[in-house]
Amino acid sequence: MKEIGDVYSQQRKYTEAIVAYENARKIGIRIELLDELATVLSGLGTAYYELGRYDHAIAALHERLKTLAAAPEQNHYRIGITLRDIGKVYYRQGHLNEAWSYFEQANEKLSEMEATDILADGLLQIGQEYTEHGDHNKALTAYQDGLKMARSLSEENAYQKSVFLHKIGETYAALENHNEAVNHFEQAYQILKDLANPLEIVAVLENFEKASKMAGLNDKADAARKDIERILADANKSSDSRILTDLANYYTEHEKLRDAQEVLDRAATLVEQHQTPKSKIKQTRDIGLSYHMLGRAYERLEMYAEALTFYQRAAQLLESRVRSQVYGVLMHDIGDVYRALELLDQAIIYYEKATEYKDDPRDLTRTLRVLADTYAEQGQHEKALAVYREGLEKLNSLS
Repeated sequence: MKEIGDVYSQQRKYTEAIVAYENARKIGIRIELLDELATVLSGLGTAYYELGRYDHAIAALHERLKTLAAAPEQNHYRIGITLRDIGKVYYRQGHLNEAWSYFEQANEKLSEMEATDILADGLLQIGQEYTEHGDHNKALTAYQDGLKMARSLSEENAYQKSVFLHKIGETYAALENHNEAVNHFEQAYQILKDLANPLEIVAVLENFEKASKMAGLNDKADAARKDIERILADANKSSDSRILTDLANYYTEHEKLRDAQEVLDRAATLVEQHQTPKSKIKQTRDIGLSYHMLGRAYERLEMYAEALTFYQRAAQLLESRVRSQVYGVLMHDIGDVYRALELLDQAIIYYEKATEYKDDPRDLTRTLRVLADTYAEQGQHEKALAVYREGLEKLNSLS
């Protein structure tokens, strides 16, 4: 039952997830599996939280807290996370005194595990939730509270402070308070310039440059642009495949596709020559995902031969190294290119592969529809009809 709830949660079908978690909770109580019950209650609390049913979320999380306390061995990390999550719910309800009380209790537990940065991450998540819903004033308050918390918890965790400063800057920019945006982007940059991945620094500097222009601070904007160009040039000379992969993604996002290709090929060569077996797996996966991203950029430009080249290269690197769903999406994309080239036999082969790999029901129905359309274009109407029916059955099962 818990696994069913997890699947529904991944699909953001939280009402169905709650039913599954509640059934799993009853089983856990009956057979006294405390560890399993605690995990179920965490999922249940999250599902209620996502639906805005905050009182139910708090009840589930309090029950999780009692369950963890009853365990033979105290897991301070899990207790600290639960206390933090209760504080998050109270914060979203506007009950700030209760929220800070639970944050302080969480801090006591997490400090024993040297994991206090996780506490401020709770407010980062809340700020991002408000941002996604366009409530920038509430997001700003959450990020400012998170920055205060990050400053009070540890003087050493400068990186986390820079993250909050950057988020505050982005929020001020959204609120068109460009001078405050400039101030916070500049603070974030001063912290990050000696700590972070070069492309993270560039992301802050680009926001700093834009906000400076909007505020009429052209000298600062020019200085930021010079720093961006210097950092990109240094990154391009790097022998670190991770930096090169990030640089390739940057070039792809900025539609400098030939530059992205050249850098990504260099990164792939470095990984092949120098990485240890364990690190090679992750780096190869990251490069494969970047080739997929590059292929999509070429496909958007209707440069199908180039798109196909990089999709095929991604497929070679990603097979058995990513989740089945991710690989299925790549197979669908290859099918789309063959269909655009009017090579329908090849398109069908890859759409069928996509249906074998995809495990997200809604995305699978999309591939089934396209596969059926392609059969119909070929004049294979019986096959098209069968696939249309299969897709309809899957859609009906979701409703």
